[in-house]
Order: sequence, then C-alpha cells, then structure tokens
Amino acid sequence: MTMTIDLNSNRGNSVYRKEPQLPILLQSNALQVSYDSQDGLPYQYLMKANNNSFWGEPYGAPMEVTICQLDPRKFLTTAISVSKFEKNENIIDFHFETFFEAAIAVSFVIRYTLEAAALIVTLEEVLEHAGYELIEVSMPGLVSVREDEDGAWLAHGNEGGSLVTLKEAEIGALPEDPYFGKVLAALPVVMAGNKNGACALEVQSFLDGTLLQVDAQNDQRIALLGTVKTYRVNGSQSYNLNDGNQRNSGNDRTPNLLAEQKSICRLDFIGDHDGNGKVDWLDAAKLVQERMPRIPTDYYNDKLLYLIGCDNPMFEKPRTTFAQCEELISGISMLTDNAPQIAYLAGFQYEGHDTGYPAVDKVNARLGGYSGYLQLKLNAKAHNCVVSLDDNYDDAYMTSPQWDETIIARRPDGEIWKSRVWSKDVSYIIGLSKYMKAAAPQRVRFTKDYYQLEETTLIDVLSWFAIKHDWDPEHPASGVKNFFEGRVKLFDEFAQYGINVVSEQLRYPWVGKMSLSVDGVHGGKCPFGGQPIPLLPLIYKHSVIYGGEPGPAPKDPGSILFYNSRPGPWFGADSEYEDITDFYYLNLVPWMKLHALDIETFERIGELASIGLSGGGLIKVNEFQKTHEAILDGVTILKDSSLTCALDDKRIVFYSTEERELEYPLPSHSTIIETQALFSDRSETYPYRLEHKKIRIKVPARRPIMIYLG
Repeated sequence: MTMTIDLNSNRGNSVYRKEPQLPILLQSNALQVSYDSQDGLPYQYLMKANNNSFWGEPYGAPMEVTICQLDPRKFLTTAISVSKFEKNENIIDFHFETFFEAAIAVSFVIRYTLEAAALIVTLEEVLEHAGYELIEVSMPGLVSVREDEDGAWLAHGNEGGSLVTLKEAEIGALPEDPYFGKVLAALPVVMAGNKNGACALEVQSFLDGTLLQVDAQNDQRIALLGTVKTYRVNGSQSYNLNDGNQRNSGNDRTPNLLAEQKSICRLDFIGDHDGNGKVDWLDAAKLVQERMPRIPTDYYNDKLLYLIGCDNPMFEKPRTTFAQCEELISGISMLTDNAPQIAYLAGFQYEGHDTGYPAVDKVNARLGGYSGYLQLKLNAKAHNCVVSLDDNYDDAYMTSPQWDETIIARRPDGEIWKSRVWSKDVSYIIGLSKYMKAAAPQRVRFTKDYYQLEETTLIDVLSWFAIKHDWDPEHPASGVKNFFEGRVKLFDEFAQYGINVVSEQLRYPWVGKMSLSVDGVHGGKCPFGGQPIPLLPLIYKHSVIYGGEPGPAPKDPGSILFYNSRPGPWFGADSEYEDITDFYYLNLVPWMKLHALDIETFERIGELASIGLSGGGLIKVNEFQKTHEAILDGVTILKDSSLTCALDDKRIVFYSTEERELEYPLPSHSTIIETQALFSDRSETYPYRLEHKKIRIKVPARRPIMIYLG
C-alpha cells in the first residue's frame, strides 16, 4: 500500500517562490549559493567571475521522501522540511526527520559541499528507526532556468545528445526508461544555461535518477534539473524484467534492497571554459569530459571487430561452420589488405547460441567440434585475426549439466527469475554476485585454458544490464552490489589472465573500466523538440569506444561520424563481401582517423551540422538529405559513398559504392610503387593516372583500390 501526503507544496502555482527572509549562504572564490533554511534547497546561485546567476528550486516546493513501514507494510511519500542545519566553511548539512503517522521513521542529512564552482550534493547519516526503511529522496528542482533569461537553453545526453532553446522547448520531461526508470543508463548528464553561464548536472551514483523537465509558468517556460536519491530499491514497484511478460510486482515479502553506494550528484557552473568568447553547451561538455576516466586500453583502436553468427538450435543447418569462419576471415583479410581483425564466435557451444549455459565444456559439433575450433584459431592467425568467443554469464538453462538453482536470481515476487526463450529453452537469470562466489571463477579459468583465449573475449549482457537486482531474501543484492561483486569481479577475473572483456551496450557504470561496447547510441527523438548535438561523443571522446544500432553492418556512415560510434556488426557465411567492405571503408576507416580528435566546435545551419575537430578536422552531416563529409588535414577523406584516405604513410585507399573517378593528392616525397584492386581471394594490378601531383583512379563499384607508396 502506498500513500502520498503533500505538505504545503506550491508546484503548479502561478508565482515563483519568494526570496528567503534569512538566507543561508555557502561561498567559495567562484560561486555563492543561497538556501532557504526551511526546505534545505538552493534558492539562487551567483557566479562571481561574471555576476551571472541561476535559480534554484523555483516554486517553493519542498523535497519529497518515500519511506516504508514494514509491519503492516505501507509506503508513504511525503513532503519534508528541515529540522536543523549545520554550516562549516564550504559545507552545509540540512537535517531531516520523517514521521510515519505519529512515529519518527527515518532521519538523514542532505549535504552540500562547495568546491570552487562545483556543488556536490550527497545523502548522509541515514538512520532508519526500527520498523521503517528509507526508500528515496526526490529533489527535482536543484537548478532552474527561465525563458526570460537571455539565450536560455537546455541539453541532455540521452540517445547521444539534444539541444533546444528554452523559448522553443516543448513542455515535458525526460521519459523513464522501461528497464531503468529515472536512471539515465548511458550518460546521466543534463545541462541548462543562458548567455553568460552554463550548468551541468551529473548524477554519479548508479541507482539515482536524473531529472530534466520543462514547465510553463505565467506563459513562460522554465527548465528544471534535479535528481532522485535512492537509498533502497522500492520493493512495492513493478519492474520490466525483459522476459516478454508483464512487469513483475513486489509483495509484502519483497525486500527493499539497499543501494549500497553513496548517493552523489554534482553541479558544475561554467563560464567561457574554452575561451572562444561565448558560453554554450560545449563549455559544459568540455568541462565534464576533463574529469571522465581515460579509456583503459587502446588495443581496439585499429581492429576490425565483429561477431560471427555460427549456429542456433532452431536453424536447419549452421549459419557459419568453423571452416566457413576461416573462409570469411580470409576473405576479409584480402579485402582489407590484412587489417587486424577480432572475430567473436556466437553459438560456439553445445547446440548453438544461447544453449548449454552455464556450461561451456562442449564445442558445437555441427560447427566442426573442438578440433575444428582449434584449427580455426590457428589458421586465423595467418590472416591477422584473433578468434574469440561471444559468451554469456547472465543466462542459465535447466537443461544444462551445470544447472544450479542456488545461483539463480529472484524476481520481485520472490520466484526464481524465469526469463524467456532466446533460442530453444527457457532462460533463467543468474545472480552474478552469487555466481562469482560459487563456480564462476572456475568457469573463467576453464574457458581461458580450454578455448585457448588470447587478448579479448565478448560477454553477452554483461554491460547491457550493468544494473540488475536480485531480490533473493537469503542473498539480496541491489544492482550496485551485483555490479561490483558480480560483473566487475568477473571482468577482473578474466583480466588476471590477460583477457580484456568487451560487451554489448554502452553504460555509464562501465566507463573507465570496460573499453568497448559493440552497441551504443544512434540518435532518437528529443522529448523537448530539440535538435541532435554530439554531447555524448564529446564527453566520452577519450573514455570508451561504443557502437551504434545493433545488428548487421550499418548503412548510414553519417550517423557513425556524428556520434563517433564504431559498431561491432554481425557477419556470417551468408554475408555479402560488398556489405563488409562498405562497413570497413566507409565507416570504420574514417572512425580510425577521426575518433581521437577532440570536438572543438559545433554549428548547425539549417539541415547541415558541422563538427569542428582538433588539428583542423571537420565533419559535415545532413541527416535529412543523408549526405556527409569528413575532412582531415585539409583533405576530404570521405564524401557520401566514396573514400579516399591515407591509411598510413605507405598506403592510400580508394573506395566507392558506385563506379566513379576519384582523386587524392600524392604525399610529398612519395612515389607510387604499385596499385592493386583487392578481391576476397586475390589482388590485381590496377591502372591509375598521376596529374598535377594528384592520383586519379576510375574506381569500380565496391572494389577497394590500394595504392602502395615508396
């Protein structure tokens, strides 16, 4: 049962809150923040460098807290006010006590710590009195911007990034994710600003919500940035378990799982950070980027990485046997001039993809068995390819010889977590923190030895559901506990054997730990009517490699350029080599050349978006006309469906999806040794012309032409 009590909330009134009669001031050399001692929320921020101000909570609406009475079980959401406050130099603590009917239920502190122009908001000193539990504290209006402020705007990183001026913004809010609720899984950063300043809000705790909404007051829009601080996972709610069924609901026995992570929200107030004479979202994004962790390894930078769909028990015959994998790898090597490859085999075990788990001790006989696998690994090395696995530590099957119900997670209703049929049998979800204390480490060691893993492996689902709860009453684990004691420990277990793990989807908790996800952002509709901006690409530029839309080789290089993504596509024996060369030359090669260059400028004129990169690089994308161009060192290397690009100081490649004449300047002090047309089984000498120090070639459709220099 859930009750809601609203005490003196003014949200929805036509007037803004009044200035506090006795404001409490928190000051640094860069920022002054004034608070209302009654509600413990910021009233106004003053940037001392330029006297620019931001509003805090605009309506006089207090924080709201959700608590649980355990017996009889009831949930209460109520507005709260400050019981006392303590101020000490750059820190102010607001103390709150929450009552359930006449009894005190929980107390806690909201702490604001001011560090230069950054305000850190944390949840501290939680005390749950007997019979009660704290669920969450909602703070939707930590910062606000009003339409009448000169140049007011808002931005967010959902789906890659969107920007809109406040006067043009549609009323609404960031939608809840079907799986993660108010948590922004990929990039929990929202922004707002005006002509003279910007504010970036980053929610650094994995279970806390990130809030951005646009309201209207007195015919004037107002943008609010805020957070929901989660202390426990609400056991009364319904959850999408990705099992193909309706949301699963908790009951009177469902534990309210402890988050087990400090709740942190950071607000940065930024002026002209990049020194270009104006303040905009780029200044805020560049500041956030500077504190992002660096990518752990550059191993994947020059690799053509893909998955091979090998087998599924529902297939009449395998899609790609081990012998066919070798043929595919060999053909790709010929067509890419022996580019380094990584091929992850999906369906290598038992009867194919999504079978046998958690057991992986049998190699799929239809593919060629264990001897065929070892022969593939050995032969692939001659083609500059590392063969590895697409494995899975999240799913288990009752038909597996290693089935163990004790490692299976529990749903909110207390039943074992029955998922869905991915191929042949029903999957059950493993509680990874339990599995890592049981047989998982032995499985890692066995997999490394038996499959002779080298350098890298892909683990399905590991990053997609970075946060996955386990409502097991005997071994309760929030998504945070499962992340650190399950997922990260699994990652580290492979690392001790020199195996770097990659996974499916880009997720914030993995940034700084996992270097690559094969899927990622590919744009989407902004709820405020905003236009796409490369916000996520800028912030994560040096932190992680991520893909785009999952599936086969992508068909839109413009999206790859705009979002700085490099997908890990699915190939097989039925793949067309032309689709593979399209992906490699029109998507991956430009990414290799541009991905490490900083985003310095962004401009949108009509339908054309231009991204200025460090070193004079430039990306132009017209998503409506599906045109795009990439310029490096003053030379166009990619234009729509054609590539002319120096791969290194010894090779230049020409490629086009249509027959056409292309040209590229001959580098100074270089001579042409030979020109070859590349095929999947051979190469042939190909004619060229050298005119006015430019190489000119009539390129056949979808046929790579490689120029070798001396």
